[in-house]
Amino acid sequence: MGSSKPWLSPAPSYQPFESFWDTDEDAPGPRCAHTLTAVAPTKSHGPRLILFGGATAIEGGGGAGIRLAGVTNTVHSYDVLSKKWTKIKPAGEPPSPRAAHTAAAVGTMVVFQGGIGPAGHSTDDLYVLDMTNDKFKWHRVVVQGEGPGPRYGHVMDLVAQRYLVTVSGNDGKRVLSDAWALDTAQKPYAWQKLTPEGDRPSARMYATASARSDGMLLLCGGRDISGTIGALCNMSSCLMYGDLVLDDFLIAENSPAHSDSNSPAAISERALARNLDGSVSSGGSSSHDFPYLVRFMVSTCQHMLV
Repeated sequence: MGSSKPWLSPAPSYQPFESFWDTDEDAPGPRCAHTLTAVAPTKSHGPRLILFGGATAIEGGGGAGIRLAGVTNTVHSYDVLSKKWTKIKPAGEPPSPRAAHTAAAVGTMVVFQGGIGPAGHSTDDLYVLDMTNDKFKWHRVVVQGEGPGPRYGHVMDLVAQRYLVTVSGNDGKRVLSDAWALDTAQKPYAWQKLTPEGDRPSARMYATASARSDGMLLLCGGRDISGTIGALCNMSSCLMYGDLVLDDFLIAENSPAHSDSNSPAAISERALARNLDGSVSSGGSSSHDFPYLVRFMVSTCQHMLV
């Protein structure tokens, strides 16, 4: 029979439990116009994401527009396996603080180019964050001759595991539609302006691009001076550098809505099945088609760059 005076019952026993609060002090915090680049695992480290730069504040608003503020050049590494952020302080001279720049992974390195900072446009110099043997170090790459020039809001990726290709952006005077390539295996390094025939993508900034190892560069969305690019949702183009073949075809009615930020994850398997020899493979399960497929012919590019 239970006690009529429960407060006289024995008190429960407690055992200490070791725990800690994860404050995540190394996390980058809120920001925009930064880059987040996936880097493949190495013998000594698993896969990680490298975050660089960006703006930590936004000023203005309304009819006057907005202005990025708190532009930084900090580096943060996210370990995909442990799900932990680490703030990195690489050796060497870092790039200037910048936002709306581009980045691309090249082996155990991440290459950065362009952007805009507190003093205006960043130079078009290439900076490399070398992570060989997990020792982070900055290098400034010497590139000969004419290049893309200072710009922001452009895209860049490593095509065919060899060529850095940058497309479009804004040089402060106009929105651009040009394309440049740099052979990472050919020294001295030099940019080569690409001049393909056909109906190239219209001038744009803040687009998104993703490269495949077989030489296909996927370009989607963005905006021009009048607003969001909309024509891409009505037509898709497959541009082949080399034979200069342009294949236009209509996209299904359930194509992605107009957006400044188009996700590469929405790429259709059907679109990805377009072969480098010009044939088209059927199939695919995604409900979205990708606006632009740019075929980058490796053999032709080698001929152009040497």
